[in-house]
Amino acid sequence: MKNTPPCRVLIAVEPPAFVRLIEHVLQGQPGLRVIGRSRAADSKATRARRLAPDVIIANTRSGPSAPGHVSAQRLADLKSESPASRLVQLTHDLDDTILPSRGAAHVRLREDAVVRRLVPVIRRLAALAS
Repeated sequence: MKNTPPCRVLIAVEPPAFVRLIEHVLQGQPGLRVIGRSRAADSKATRARRLAPDVIIANTRSGPSAPGHVSAQRLADLKSESPASRLVQLTHDLDDTILPSRGAAHVRLREDAVVRRLVPVIRRLAALAS
């Protein structure tokens, strides 16, 4: 059995309670390691560039402070700052659980599917990258 390095994960989501949920889901998972967390929109791209994770988990929240096009631009910024990273976009507005993305994300995953689907999605993306 070959000794492969762990898949390095950056959690770039809001709100803090959601960060804790994702950390709980990933905690103790063999082959996965959380290397950083970033909640502030302007620091997510900087952390992605600095840490160069294998997988970035990000969510987009549209609203008065971040209309849809701003959220989409933030995802594109994350991807451009860490082009080798695979991006999992968590969203609340999809009918399907997992969809291949048409934009910056490699996978779009409903926020309410995180507990049961996030780990398999990350493992699949990590396998594609190797």
